[in-house]
Amino acid sequence: MAEIKIRLPDPIRHGDVVEVMTLALAPPLPNADAEFDSDGIPIPHYVGFDAELDGRPLMRARFGPGISRNVMFSFSFKVERAGLLTLRWTLRDGGFETRQVAIAPSG
Repeated sequence: MAEIKIRLPDPIRHGDVVEVMTLALAPPLPNADAEFDSDGIPIPHYVGFDAELDGRPLMRARFGPGISRNVMFSFSFKVERAGLLTLRWTLRDGGFETRQVAIAPSG
């Protein structure tokens, strides 16, 4: 299981445009050759990222071989109501790392 860190501003108010910052630290690989395909092209550990608020898509990104092994990614959205923010990192083997954070704006 990878280590996923999430940073949100505090406090969050209704109508704020908030920046979500997330860092995905890839777990160690069994050997250095596992990072390259048969043609010597780097295989990214994380190949995609999706963000949703209560099941409604906020953003989607797909990564190529130029992405860092440990990915720092940020995006912004306008908070109009409370909800559950779901961040999902897609792994190269087709699996997922998912983290959820409750968004409870004040005022």
